[in-house]
Amino acid sequence: MLCAYYDKTYDSAYLFNDLKIAAAKHYPEHLNRYDVIYLEFLRSLFKNSGTTSRIFAAVYMTGILPIKKDGSQSAISDFEEYSMVKPRAFGEYVGFTEAEGRALCERFGTDFSKMKHWYDGYCFPRIGSIYNPNSVIKAIRHHDFDSYWTESSMAENLMEYISLDFDGLSKTIVELLGGIAVFADTKGFANDLVTFKNRDDVLTLLIHLGYLAYDETTKTVRIPNEEIRQEFSRSIRHQCIIEEWNETITQ
Repeated sequence: MLCAYYDKTYDSAYLFNDLKIAAAKHYPEHLNRYDVIYLEFLRSLFKNSGTTSRIFAAVYMTGILPIKKDGSQSAISDFEEYSMVKPRAFGEYVGFTEAEGRALCERFGTDFSKMKHWYDGYCFPRIGSIYNPNSVIKAIRHHDFDSYWTESSMAENLMEYISLDFDGLSKTIVELLGGIAVFADTKGFANDLVTFKNRDDVLTLLIHLGYLAYDETTKTVRIPNEEIRQEFSRSIRHQCIIEEWNETITQ
């Protein structure tokens, strides 16, 4: 988020408009005003530089995807990664736990069973259920169980990913919409939004984006809850409308 705030190569104001920082006095002064150096700079610091321990006591980075792979290795191998595939000890911090979700519902008089139906579905070893925190808060605030993913930029790209031309992907999406858990090999994913070699790479990306829940024990993925199911259905309906319109124009 710091890179998005400072980087002058694009307008990131929409990411912060609904946050407290947008009301801060000095917020506009530094928004998108600077050149930000990304992976190559980090690689120079952390990849075989011999200077890491003399410069940094500790570094903590957050992001949607794991660190980009360069060939067969991570571009920055000095970091321990915790992801949606393997959150390890940090699984309970991905979202609200079952106890936290229940406590919030009791505090604000919200139906917990409906909350579970709409926003539960992610589950990590030794942690149990994890709830989408953004959607839980908005459902409580607005007194409305709905899909709040449409407010994110990634929602616009869902159809682009699930319509990629890989053998078995269309069938897999149909099975997922039918409530079936399907096998996914997460090992070959390149950790970016553009490099896809097969169906499993697409499914792995959707795990990291939160569109699919991953069971580490069975190595399977599934659509986690009603909110995400609606996003899949909405994307497919939208694509069908576009295709029908294009066919009408060409007739």
